[in-house]
Amino acid sequence: MKKRTAVIGALLSLIPSAQPLLIGSGAALTSAAVILAFPEVVNANTRASFYFNRAFKKAEKGNDVGAIADYTKAIELDPEDGVAYYNRAISKENLEDYSGAIIDYTKAIELDSEYVDAYINRGIAKDNLNDYSGAIADYTKAIELNPEDGDAYYNRAISKENLEDNSGAIADYTKAIALDPEDGDAYINRGIAKDNLNDYSGAIADYTKAIELNPEDGGAYYNRAISKENLEDNYGAIADYTKAIALDPEDRDAYINRGLIKDDLNNSSGAIADYTKAIELNPEDALAYYNRGIAKGNLDDMSGACADWIKSASLGDEDAAEFVKMDCK
Repeated sequence: MKKRTAVIGALLSLIPSAQPLLIGSGAALTSAAVILAFPEVVNANTRASFYFNRAFKKAEKGNDVGAIADYTKAIELDPEDGVAYYNRAISKENLEDYSGAIIDYTKAIELDSEYVDAYINRGIAKDNLNDYSGAIADYTKAIELNPEDGDAYYNRAISKENLEDNSGAIADYTKAIALDPEDGDAYINRGIAKDNLNDYSGAIADYTKAIELNPEDGGAYYNRAISKENLEDNYGAIADYTKAIALDPEDRDAYINRGLIKDDLNNSSGAIADYTKAIELNPEDALAYYNRGIAKGNLDDMSGACADWIKSASLGDEDAAEFVKMDCK
């Protein structure tokens, strides 16, 4: 029994709604001496703007730790500044502090209940914590506030797919595509949802559209190859795996899956070449050794087959260990 790699590419990434916002940029030009000259209330607001804008610049340079410190100071001086909470949340999210980001997005929403971007980004933070139902609630609220926000539909589709609601995901990807027909990622992810429902022809149509939009997308070729294989279009699958490899010569999964088809088509020598390439890319790949052993066995090279199965078994493959026990005396 031959074994393949993961049968489908991963879902493409969630889309953040917006980058940090720069508010009151003119205040960034104010010097400390001028700030001290203002009355206390004005002084506090101007100082808040100073820290806010300095935080923004730090975030732009990738200094999220420094940005958080300055946003925190700005918030202390102006606790009603929802944008400061929003921007601090983005920096926290960049540092993978998703719980902290959720707290800040929630505060921004408390200060502005129609803050669409905050709902979307809070949804992303919840997704990163595997709270898919909570994320869906946030994306749904964003859609209620702005029914033309394609990113909210796209992200909600990913959350639904993570909950195995593939039909619901397809509906949301379809809406996202209606709002942005050039969104290649939405086509790919909708194709994955269709694959999950065994609609391989529909999936192929979506991957084909994604390829039309971006002919250099190796993942689309790889996924389309799997769909073709599921429809027993083995030669079409080989062509797509070959294109995926041309675009990414280090795609180990494509070599293994192409090798499987070649072996099925009685091209065991071609299969061995593909498994060997996969092993070159990852010398600890138990699956590649296992499958190469089968291909060698098909060519009556039992010595070579046993060497590969012994190696695969040493890497933890239990099926390879069974072959060694039965056929490698």
